[in-house]
Amino acid sequence: MTGTDHHIAGLGNLVEWTDFSGQNFPKGSKFTTAPQRGMPGYEGYLNERVATLPEILKDNGYLTLMAGKWHLGLKPERSPQTRGFERSFALLPACSNHYGWRPDAEKKGEIPMFLHKSIIALHVEDDHYVDELPEDWYSSNGYGDKMLQYLKDWNESKDDRPFFAYYPFSASHWPLQAPKEYIDHYRGVYDEGPEALRQKRLANLIKLGMIGKDTKPHPVVADEVKGWDELTDHERALSCRAMEAYAGMVECMDHNIGRVTSYLESIGELDNTYIMFMSDNGAEGAAYEAYPMVKGPLMSHLGKYYDNSLANIGAYNSFVWYGPRWAQAATAPSRLYKAYTTEGG
Repeated sequence: MTGTDHHIAGLGNLVEWTDFSGQNFPKGSKFTTAPQRGMPGYEGYLNERVATLPEILKDNGYLTLMAGKWHLGLKPERSPQTRGFERSFALLPACSNHYGWRPDAEKKGEIPMFLHKSIIALHVEDDHYVDELPEDWYSSNGYGDKMLQYLKDWNESKDDRPFFAYYPFSASHWPLQAPKEYIDHYRGVYDEGPEALRQKRLANLIKLGMIGKDTKPHPVVADEVKGWDELTDHERALSCRAMEAYAGMVECMDHNIGRVTSYLESIGELDNTYIMFMSDNGAEGAAYEAYPMVKGPLMSHLGKYYDNSLANIGAYNSFVWYGPRWAQAATAPSRLYKAYTTEGG
């Protein structure tokens, strides 16, 4: 959002990791994020030492719009509107339930530390918190609706300003959830497992000329979880279903990108619009079920308040991720995945 070093902007680390040491550290690690707390560069929100792109563009005559994930401050005074967006509908935390659903655990004070900042699908529109999301809310569809609304308002008001639209989805961040009609498109697609998928994707990259024929992919590193051959048939089915849910999320996101580009085409603006598609990190390969600081409270909470049965994975009251082996099927031939300072991360 600024083009500067993330420490200068106040986001030297994810605020969730600064506030909670050890959630992504390997077993036996002595590292701690405690020294970061309260220090310049680790404020956990976009600070005032930097100017944002929408601030600069707005000052130079652009209409600035946003619909999607913010994760640059949780309070209204640190919301998109205060950093240059004229219209905005934003998810403030790093992630949340994509359907806006919340378990009864809040009332009982049973939210594990790992989920404290994401249990509520906290949104802000312009200068105020959103008290209640629509009854049929699903994140990607909701952000698509808002972006279309803002663009239609711009077009129908005959506003002659050029627009800058920031459209960051919270998909495909865990929990892996998507409308069933999208997940159903991928039934059985991943039944051969993550290594088979990895090899197919590597072969296709070579066929497309994107990597050389002599490319040697980095070996899979996933000691914290069982190998595919070590899983029971039911464990494999659960793992495949999580990947199917992930694929459904991506397709739904793609559909909502298409809704916006189709609208721009319908009003004769698509050819006059420069579109950049970006990702903020590599595939999410965390195995939270294996992390000592997280697994006990988190897994107990999920077992009590969510339904992660095979038939329910991807639904509003499920909560799953897909782990390091599927992630490395996505990032190959590069090394590792999100949270690592490698090409796969």
